[in-house]
Amino acid sequence: MSPHQDYRSHPRAVRRTARHHPIKFSTTLHAHPTHLIRCFKQTYGLPPHAYLTGKRVEHARRLLLDGHRPAEVATTVGLHDQAHLNRHFTRHVGTTPARYQRTRTGSYTTIS
Repeated sequence: MSPHQDYRSHPRAVRRTARHHPIKFSTTLHAHPTHLIRCFKQTYGLPPHAYLTGKRVEHARRLLLDGHRPAEVATTVGLHDQAHLNRHFTRHVGTTPARYQRTRTGSYTTIS
């Protein structure tokens, strides 16, 4: 592939993988990581990290509604700890994970 070709012309599987690992695939695609990030932002409206964080928060929201504990949910969705979950969840949803769970399910339940 010539370095002048745009990565968006590649097969869908390569594009899907490249959006999660722009530096790793920049070598394969002969494109600078910054170019890949700009293309992703142009296509999806936000940078890859923000997109991934939003997906993690959505997954966390579903797990909380299923009754899982916030600390357990944080590691399940790929965040480092509950503090990171609190920060990102509050930014996206507008309330803490525990409060969200209590108001949506009626109680703070746990699944063993």
